[in-house]
Amino acid sequence: MRGRCTSQHAPHPLSRQNPADWLHRYNHHRPHESLGRVPPVEYRIKQFPNLYF
Repeated sequence: MRGRCTSQHAPHPLSRQNPADWLHRYNHHRPHESLGRVPPVEYRIKQFPNLYF
């Protein structure tokens, strides 16, 4: 049953992506709703400019 159920669905495109690439995109490019629709790195630079190096 397991083989039959898992073979019916195509893998998600991001499942084959390098985790480091995904993490970079998530932290540097993807806007986050809780941060005012800006990426976390951009938010951190604006809020705490002396902490980013």
